[in-house]
Amino acid sequence: MKKLYAAMAALAAISVVGTAVLIVFMPDTVPAHYNFAGEIDRWGSKYENFAFPAIAVLIGALIMFLAKNPNDAVPKKALLWTGICSLLLIDVTGFYFMLKGFSAAQETSTNVADNVIKLTNIGVGTMFIILGNLMPKVKRNGLFGLRTSWSMENDEIWNRSQRFGGKAAVICGFATVLMTVLVLWEWCIAVLMVFIMAFVAASVTASRKYYNEYMEKNKNI
Repeated sequence: MKKLYAAMAALAAISVVGTAVLIVFMPDTVPAHYNFAGEIDRWGSKYENFAFPAIAVLIGALIMFLAKNPNDAVPKKALLWTGICSLLLIDVTGFYFMLKGFSAAQETSTNVADNVIKLTNIGVGTMFIILGNLMPKVKRNGLFGLRTSWSMENDEIWNRSQRFGGKAAVICGFATVLMTVLVLWEWCIAVLMVFIMAFVAASVTASRKYYNEYMEKNKNI
């Protein structure tokens, strides 16, 4: 567990230190915002890039605070892995945008949208894979996992729901990563939304099914 805390702290520190170093070499005015087509629609001060490490530090501090909650039902490992994935995505995205600032005049704007959207999709897919592996290992709680009115009924339904939800999350993650590589960037967000909706629908349906099976089995007890 200590290694996970250390990894989160390291990712937050890398964001702060790396941004500070890159800021020194960046031009004073850099692209500050891109529209959905990947075109630069606002230029601003290079110091606006400190928003990335600020977000990283805030998220890291919040996740570590929640992970230290003394309640045994709180899935500390799942929280920490969520934080690690989030900080890694923030770091990579932030550094990518800053590096693009050096050569904004030479690079085509479409490459920005292409790379960032695909990178985000792959990051989300990877997070689904990691969290899907953690879901079957967590106790019943009100913070993490497949939480429905049915799965929260008792531990037996909870455990069955998490096993199904974990497998579904891993499938969703792998499918998202694979399709992101194969399709054009314009379709990436739609692909991600379709897989997430399919994951949610299948998991909720399974949770209700397990609840009904449990109630049927125990109705005469």
